[in-house]
Amino acid sequence: MQSDTVDGKIIQAQFSQGFTIMDCDSAILDQNANAVEAYGNVHVNDKDSVHTYSDYIFYDGNTRIVTLDGNAKMTDRKVIITGPEMIYDMNAKIGSYVNGGKLVNEKSTLTSQEAFYYTDTKDVYFKQNVVLINPDYTLSTDTLLYNTATKIATIVAPTTINDGKRITYVSSGTYNTETGKGNFVSRPLITDSTGDFTADHIDIDKSNGMAIATGNMIWRDTVNKIILLGNYGQVNQTSKSVFATQHPVAITYNKADSLFMTGDTLYSGLISPDTAKVYLKDSLLQTVPPAEENDSLTELTVPADSVASAFKQRADAAIGIERDSITVAAVRPDSIQQVVRPTRDSIPVRTALPRENLRKFNTDTLPMAKLTDTTAQQPKDTTEKDISALSAMSAFTRIRCRRYATALITAVWIPYSACSAAL
Repeated sequence: MQSDTVDGKIIQAQFSQGFTIMDCDSAILDQNANAVEAYGNVHVNDKDSVHTYSDYIFYDGNTRIVTLDGNAKMTDRKVIITGPEMIYDMNAKIGSYVNGGKLVNEKSTLTSQEAFYYTDTKDVYFKQNVVLINPDYTLSTDTLLYNTATKIATIVAPTTINDGKRITYVSSGTYNTETGKGNFVSRPLITDSTGDFTADHIDIDKSNGMAIATGNMIWRDTVNKIILLGNYGQVNQTSKSVFATQHPVAITYNKADSLFMTGDTLYSGLISPDTAKVYLKDSLLQTVPPAEENDSLTELTVPADSVASAFKQRADAAIGIERDSITVAAVRPDSIQQVVRPTRDSIPVRTALPRENLRKFNTDTLPMAKLTDTTAQQPKDTTEKDISALSAMSAFTRIRCRRYATALITAVWIPYSACSAAL
């Protein structure tokens, strides 16, 4: 103790006990009771960890309890607690007020009628008319546990959280006052201007507006008159949409009737125009077939008066032009001859070969052997050998044309008039 004494009061007193130091304008020391009454600008420093200030302090050296009266203040350099009266127990490391007070922890300010601050664990127990004010929301309740280090509020009584857009009613759970994440149980209720939802358990994240509802979820859109039930749901509070699973049921209602829908998974919400585009290239929207795609049945049409036209169509198909598979399967090598039986006049007449040129063909060079001539009459000036050659060539040419009619392949072209003249 260092000071001067005036009228029984110690002026500019300073007291110490262990690692505790007290300064004041004046003080009265009771050595028998081991107590000090300090007046004016009183400051008690407890191990340089907790500081208390007040206009008046009564300090009991035996119990090491400090009673502050008048502009009481206690701080641990991170939290400031103020009130008209306060008590600080240096042994238990507990500071409290019972006649109203305020705690300031960075951006959050908590007020209540009573509060108990555990300086070692940084826990505060608020009672009666508790209000937590944050720039982003307001929390009000009757009883609240709050940790000044983690900034997590533990809800143990009916509590209301109002952020200006929605209101959350919860009676049990935890809420991070800094990040806006909450874990609520005992069927919390979240409401806004368009509806509300509840469940046995709800996890919320105010940073992205998402909420996870588990157990008997009920989501209501009071504007569009939709109710969605389910045992699990994801609610986007920003876009006003919900995704429900585990036996979901959707109900749309009005004054006259209601419609019930169910499924494995249900979704309710607004679909933006970007997600509902109609692509005109979809094949289902093409009601008019493209002009370049011709029906395969058209390719089967053969002009009755022109073998050359029919040959041209089949030849085009044979050399690589796309054909319909039905056409290829349906046409037999001799189908053209069966359908179209042209007269001799319809075949183009070419210049007849000299008869001596016909004699140049040798039956030994022909792949067909032992073919008999069906012609009844032969010209008188034709030798037996020439007749045999011409007969073989005529039969060979007819057989080759019949065999390869669809591909328009003929090994030798003999003008019809020449063959007729020879026969």
